[in-house]
Amino acid sequence: NRSYMDDNGHGTHVAGIISAQDNAVGTVGVAPGASIYALKALDSQGYGTTSSILAGLDWSIKNKMNIINLSLSTPYNDPSVKAMVDKAYREGILLIAAAGNEEHITGKEQNVQYPAKYDNVIAVSSLGENRSILRTSSIGTQIELAAPGGNIYSTVPVSLNSKGYASMSGTSMASPFVAGLAAL
Repeated sequence: NRSYMDDNGHGTHVAGIISAQDNAVGTVGVAPGASIYALKALDSQGYGTTSSILAGLDWSIKNKMNIINLSLSTPYNDPSVKAMVDKAYREGILLIAAAGNEEHITGKEQNVQYPAKYDNVIAVSSLGENRSILRTSSIGTQIELAAPGGNIYSTVPVSLNSKGYASMSGTSMASPFVAGLAAL
């Protein structure tokens, strides 16, 4: 689907965490006054390609974005994604990414996913309601920050949920909290 519309709900949920408006409806984002640009790099099932991710990063660089939130992850170190992340960083763009949801059992795992695993990206793990790292969150020495990621209430497309709001969990929800703070 070449439409920009969110046919998965994930992107709208992330956008709401960053900047849902303070209008007495639903929820309020971390930075409700921030300007956001939603780039669709994943399909209706939440999967993307290297080329779709590269296109989003390239657009962000060309259009001089200040912050890029990457609420996506992969176990694969792709040299072309690394090169584009490096380029964005050299251009002065702050990159923040979800660490991944690879679960930890012993607390000693090193399972941070890419692109969060790159040195020039802020890797974010997710916290639950009790302020501890969610068991589903990837962990490791690359983690720089942790933010709320368990059962987060935010916006979703009304085409997917007539209320326009739903709860989701994961590092994809934690990363936009950090992006919103950075925007402030």
